[in-house]
Amino acid sequence: MDQQLSRYARRWLDADAAGRDDEADAAFKRAFAAVPESAVSLEFTARTLEAVSIAIARDARRTRRARFVVAVAGVVGMAAALYFGSGLIVSALSTAMVTGLDLVVGLVVRGASAADQGASAWSVVFGLGRAVAAFLAEPKVTVTLLLLQGVAAAALFALQRLLGADAESLK
Repeated sequence: MDQQLSRYARRWLDADAAGRDDEADAAFKRAFAAVPESAVSLEFTARTLEAVSIAIARDARRTRRARFVVAVAGVVGMAAALYFGSGLIVSALSTAMVTGLDLVVGLVVRGASAADQGASAWSVVFGLGRAVAAFLAEPKVTVTLLLLQGVAAAALFALQRLLGADAESLK
């Protein structure tokens, strides 16, 4: 059997080296068919399956232990973040509340003073026009803003290309 396998293997290697693919494939099939089958012993199978089951149990214990450690660390971290960040949170909430109240009071006062002075829609349009004229009167500001818009548009286009948007979304 070994001589037959050796002969088929030699034919396969010679045909493969010569570039005769079809003949090499046929010789490989014959060589592979000539390989003797060897059965795995039951003892080896039992030892292998026992080792696999031990490894699975060990991995399950490690996973449970890691999950417990991560959960405890998360709870401790959240408690520490709440403890040390509570002053910042209360400060931010009180600042937001005071700013909101200040805005409401300012709007009420402006509304009352505008009604008292007889402000009309034309005075609002006149104020907006004056603001636009002041903006346009300074060309450096206008050119700088236009350049920033151009850079932003170029960055958006480059980002879209990098993320690989399909052609359908561009239509």
